[in-house]
Amino acid sequence: MQDDGRELHSPNAAARIEYIMEETGEFCITSVIDGKHRPNSLHYSGLAFDLRTRHLKTEDGVKNVAAEIRGALGREYDVVVEKDHIHIEYDPKG
Repeated sequence: MQDDGRELHSPNAAARIEYIMEETGEFCITSVIDGKHRPNSLHYSGLAFDLRTRHLKTEDGVKNVAAEIRGALGREYDVVVEKDHIHIEYDPKG
């Protein structure tokens, strides 16, 4: 399957994220459609997920990893640093 950017679960997008997170020492998705989210959250449609960041010891480390993921995925994805995780969602703007 070719990654055309339309599916969060596409093999290429997932592989990019996994590679970046494994370089940090841990790759753990903590929430997809489970958990408690805002009523209009893209989690409930399977278009968003959260990555654990507690193994990243500094705020700068988390921000750097988020920036790497953002660069690897492109503009159709939002990558947001939250208090205890990185939130990633497929949310094209055009």
